[in-house]
Amino acid sequence: WRWRGVTAFPNPLQYPPREAAQVALCIHNMSAPQPAAGAEGAEMSEEEAKQTVTEETFRKGMAVLMRYVLHGVKGSLHSVRSLRNKQFAKVEGDQDKAIARLSGKLEGTIRTGVTDELKAVALACVPGAGLPMALALPLWLRLRRVGVLCECYGHDAKEKEEAVVSCAFGVYAAGHGLDHALGLAWRVVCSGSVMRYLPVGSAVTALSDSEGKAAKAVEESFAAGRR
Repeated sequence: WRWRGVTAFPNPLQYPPREAAQVALCIHNMSAPQPAAGAEGAEMSEEEAKQTVTEETFRKGMAVLMRYVLHGVKGSLHSVRSLRNKQFAKVEGDQDKAIARLSGKLEGTIRTGVTDELKAVALACVPGAGLPMALALPLWLRLRRVGVLCECYGHDAKEKEEAVVSCAFGVYAAGHGLDHALGLAWRVVCSGSVMRYLPVGSAVTALSDSEGKAAKAVEESFAAGRR
């Protein structure tokens, strides 16, 4: 495949994990997507911060990210159930330890660096959400960790999709459906206002500011009915 004269890149998700990471990095370097805000060694430029995201784009992008979070991508990204099993294996099946390990990472979702390989594979996936990369990657990380915590508490994250979304933003929407949860999430990134669009920089800042509330919402929502 060639960079010039072709209409599409190869799909990194068709490759084994390590090869997928290399292909994704190559695509990333050639197409120069936006870096993840807050990631180690990357800062959002002034131009990127001024780019805007609409409510419609945000809602559609979040729905796509949730599919990646819940189901993963065969050969490249683990599903939340697979990640839960990996967490339990690290602590010999101790549910309390698994929850504590992940909860401690939740408040550092945006600032905590991820491995280059995981970041590369993620970069191959999250552009499909249609969101600016500076917002898509921290959103994916937040949703992913909340989803795994939901599973660690003994719930099926696929059956609690709206709770995963709402808890990721420190709000509550259990039982009201995914669309309602996405509306609440948009309101959070709009800092409590109702807006049709907003700068990406403002959305990322609001997401970061909600980290503490997210950790509290996860505990209060998923501890109920713990299995």
